[in-house]
Amino acid sequence: MSSRILAALAIGMVEQTLCATDTRQVDLQGVWKAERYFGPEVKGRMLIRRSNSGWVAEVSDYTVPVTLNGRKLSFAIPGDRGKFTGGFAESKQAIIGNWVQPPAVSAGVRYATPLILHAETDSLYSGSVAPLEDKLTMFISVKRNQSGLLSADIFNPELNLGRFNDIKSIVVHDNEIEFKELDTDGEMKTRLAGTYLPSRNAFSVFFPNIGATFDFTRVPDSASGFLPRPRTNTPYVYRQPESRADGWKVASLGDVGMSPAPIEALVRRIAANTMDSITVPYIHALLIARHGELVVEEYFHDFAAGMTHDTRSASKSVTSTLVGIAINDGDSVSLSMPVYSTMFAGQLPSDIDPRARRMELQHLLTMTSGLACYDGDPDSPGNEDVMQSQSDQPDWTQYTLSLPIVNEPGQHAAYCSGGMNLAAAVLSKATDTWLPQFFQTRFAEPLQIETYHMNLTPTGEGYGGGGLRIRARDFLKLGQVMLDGGVWNGHRILSADWVRKALTPQAEMWGEKYGLGWWLISYPYEDRQVRAFYAGGNGGQYIIGIPELDLVILFYGANYNQNVMHKTKREYVPDYILKATELGEE
Repeated sequence: MSSRILAALAIGMVEQTLCATDTRQVDLQGVWKAERYFGPEVKGRMLIRRSNSGWVAEVSDYTVPVTLNGRKLSFAIPGDRGKFTGGFAESKQAIIGNWVQPPAVSAGVRYATPLILHAETDSLYSGSVAPLEDKLTMFISVKRNQSGLLSADIFNPELNLGRFNDIKSIVVHDNEIEFKELDTDGEMKTRLAGTYLPSRNAFSVFFPNIGATFDFTRVPDSASGFLPRPRTNTPYVYRQPESRADGWKVASLGDVGMSPAPIEALVRRIAANTMDSITVPYIHALLIARHGELVVEEYFHDFAAGMTHDTRSASKSVTSTLVGIAINDGDSVSLSMPVYSTMFAGQLPSDIDPRARRMELQHLLTMTSGLACYDGDPDSPGNEDVMQSQSDQPDWTQYTLSLPIVNEPGQHAAYCSGGMNLAAAVLSKATDTWLPQFFQTRFAEPLQIETYHMNLTPTGEGYGGGGLRIRARDFLKLGQVMLDGGVWNGHRILSADWVRKALTPQAEMWGEKYGLGWWLISYPYEDRQVRAFYAGGNGGQYIIGIPELDLVILFYGANYNQNVMHKTKREYVPDYILKATELGEE
């Protein structure tokens, strides 16, 4: 979702003044919750069967013809309700592909979700469409301030919509409710309006940019997902993760030479967050694996093991890994392959900048492309928000290719999501494979990953700049693969040479080293520093690997566009998790 939409929807700190209404009669103190579901409509059991007139698909009361081209199949539901693309497995015992859902209102993009239909007979296949649930949740915590007025913080776990605007008051008059903001001229102006419903103990607010009304009702703060966990008199005690059929071996902390006490202290600290400010840590998941075994798995705010989470830019490391997989598997891909020559099939424009000819795939992976693309500068033409909010060029790959070259490739590092997406496009072009299909067969299947949602560009290509939604246990596997030199459960995913290159400093940005799609830092440990690598994404999405301690850590969070997102990496890891590894370490 672009920053313009976020800014229009976002609600920040709210101070409520009740004009023409007695505050003693309108007491909104407490926690209020609104959830709005936007679909998608098409989901559930799907059949693909052969009829007298050919193959047809049946799903959600729709029956549509299937286009068969060799072993490939495709069909679309009328009205842009979704489409499928895939093909018969070699044994013809399954149809393997991806379901593409309509653009999500909550995120503004389409997602591709893996879909496998198994053969019931030689003319009937069945499976289940499980698209990303498109919803937005808002919590309003209302309390009385020292002036006697009611104030509130608004939390949104999907996008942190409470971050951007500075709404200062809610005015309640009869059955009307208005959210007011202090304008640049110093006047209070209404930004959002709705209806106050005292008989139902509720209020509704209309958000014009999405054309939807959110109905808020009072909920117990301990049972709504607002707090990290329900308050209890029984302190948290460590427990070993559950074993699941996902490839992870599980063990206890003691089995891998870690002390439970610091981990218990960390979980208790996270669980005790009062959520009394929009700036408190908003953590959804904490997972730890050591010596290849999962030893910590904790979730908060009603997040759960079966849910996928937005990884934001942490999945840039996935894009780099996909390139490494292609190289390991012998595809016609190399770090030195020319970007523009590959994308233009050797037919370069006559007026192309000579520096563009020298741009290589490795320059995109190390953020040293030389393109006029810097996400840290809102005026940069290649800035991700600029690219995604413009409508003149829906093909984001071509948009990036058309950017000016401002530096010699390899000479200057600038954080560029469009460049990492271009790297994914180069991979797709070189392998002649749709990115979601490549991810499915070459990454997800070998890593025993069944559930995820890959975000797509407006032209339907997989977006390599970030935003993959995936379960915590499955995303942690990426860190374990890097820790184990490219291997998952005995299956080689990457070459050891690729892992070494990916985790070798190639550039520097924001005071940290950067490899091939991975950040490189160090932590104090006992009397020395230990090297670490990490994948990082907006909101507090982290995979952190520490090779010397054979340790990999995952955090999922919802502090989007806030500095507090870094607290997990900067404070929780050294102060708690590394303290736990002191037991049994030399």
